[in-house]
Amino acid sequence: MEIKLPTDITLFVEPQKIEKYLLDLTSKDGKSKAEFFLNNGIELDKPEVLEELLVNQAKEQHIKLTTQTPFGIKYIFETEIRFPNGKQHWIRSVWTNDNRNDRIRFVTAFKINS
Repeated sequence: MEIKLPTDITLFVEPQKIEKYLLDLTSKDGKSKAEFFLNNGIELDKPEVLEELLVNQAKEQHIKLTTQTPFGIKYIFETEIRFPNGKQHWIRSVWTNDNRNDRIRFVTAFKINS
């Protein structure tokens, strides 16, 4: 059975997750992700574009996998996303509820091979 997130849940993306991780070419952990996203039309001065793509994925798509962790439930989405340059890529995004029932927080996102 395919399940989506409840429509009344708040999705929260910390700005530094986008600006200082996914789009930071100097980040040890985020550099390869930044190269990918920037090469697909995401602009450094418009991080909200990437945030919107990821939030829309979590709001509109079915959950691929859920895992219970000590920190709460982890939600994983794997779907194709169309980027500003017109290309489509399979993206995995990871979200967690941090043991809160009213909010789901963005953790990470990266390209996967379908």
